[in-house]
Amino acid sequence: MNFNGLFGIAWENIFIGLLGAALVSLITYIIEFIKNKVIEKKFPLSGKYITNYEDIVDGKKVVTTALAELKQKGHKIKGKTWFGDRTWLLNGDIMDSGHIYGVYYSENPWDKGIGEFFLSIDINKKMTGLWSGYDSANDIINSGKYVFKPIINDVEIVDYNRKFSSQILKISDKELGKDYFDIKDLEFFTDDNTMSFCKIAKIDNKVVGFAMSVVLSLKELVDYLKIDKKDLPKFIIAAKKICVIKTVSVDSNFHGMGIGYKLVKSLIDDGTSNNINDFACVAWKSGDKINIKGILEAFDFTAYKEIENYWTEDSIKDGFQCPSCGNPCHCSAVMYFATF
Repeated sequence: MNFNGLFGIAWENIFIGLLGAALVSLITYIIEFIKNKVIEKKFPLSGKYITNYEDIVDGKKVVTTALAELKQKGHKIKGKTWFGDRTWLLNGDIMDSGHIYGVYYSENPWDKGIGEFFLSIDINKKMTGLWSGYDSANDIINSGKYVFKPIINDVEIVDYNRKFSSQILKISDKELGKDYFDIKDLEFFTDDNTMSFCKIAKIDNKVVGFAMSVVLSLKELVDYLKIDKKDLPKFIIAAKKICVIKTVSVDSNFHGMGIGYKLVKSLIDDGTSNNINDFACVAWKSGDKINIKGILEAFDFTAYKEIENYWTEDSIKDGFQCPSCGNPCHCSAVMYFATF
């Protein structure tokens, strides 16, 4: 028996087998690589999002807003979403049909919240669907609607300039009510007034939104908000200066794109860069809807006080038309506060 011949044939067969396996693996890898690239091109989902999800708070179903960030590798997505001091991790698979199935769980190992989510992707990267799982805060199995709205990247945030005045007033008349602002109100936000800030959101040189804030002392804040000092949170009472976010308005044609979020972030950044860490905001409430609630809660603002008919006297005196109830205005104001 020729053992050398047998071993030679065996090694030859092993080599051919290994080569064949390597070739199959390479072909499989190439096919998977191409599939992943096709998915990434068809459904590019990496980025930051504003999410809305149905939740139960104090026994009532509410819609909560949270920030999210997703990273994509082929048909796999990983990310996180956070609200206040709670963070959830997300893992999902993107199907060729444009649907996502995934799981979420708390980043905190002591928080037993866990569940599943199912989303459908539309042409603008907006995702809508459902979540279902164990709600550890309420100790129940819960479910609700789930929406992801991408924060667009091609929005430019710039400081106020007089050349933007007419576009700002046009948006104000449309979104806040006719004659709510006039040119004199805008002249307050000039370069020589460092304790006031006005930010402009632009897309392709078109103004699509604006936001304004002013820094006040505690006494000035109480007078401005028309609120009793006892209704303020303790950290605001202890503050020497408070940055008040007065107005945030985005053209309704550009709602749901994260523009309001970017404007508020810019005001917060301006305040904190000037050593102002305490913030207040007056949110307009019409019926059950608070216009800026989601954005403020995303920045961990807390509502402390609601005042009914807040703008009634001003609307009569100044003659502006509320877009919700005309003149006089009977909308409520909700006072939000935060510290950073």
